[in-house]
Amino acid sequence: MSQIKGVALLEIELVIFGEIIRNRRLELNISQENLALKADMDRSYISEIERGHKNPSLSKILALSSALELSVSELFYLFEESYYKRKNNHK
Repeated sequence: MSQIKGVALLEIELVIFGEIIRNRRLELNISQENLALKADMDRSYISEIERGHKNPSLSKILALSSALELSVSELFYLFEESYYKRKNNHK
């Protein structure tokens, strides 16, 4: 598996996705607990997503995007932008 600075690509994808979720949550000034309530998830699951330890299902991504007041396309745009920026910086 290809690596970027010692982190497997699948892992870096999850880390980037988690960073996007955390950054948006902080932008909205809501706690993990409040995000979990809005998305109908456990707070610990939100924490694991934000740390890149969980790979959320499509239904979880839909719930997160709604709770974060983003369309799914906006969420994936943020992911794509961050992913390719990081990937190009580590060539």
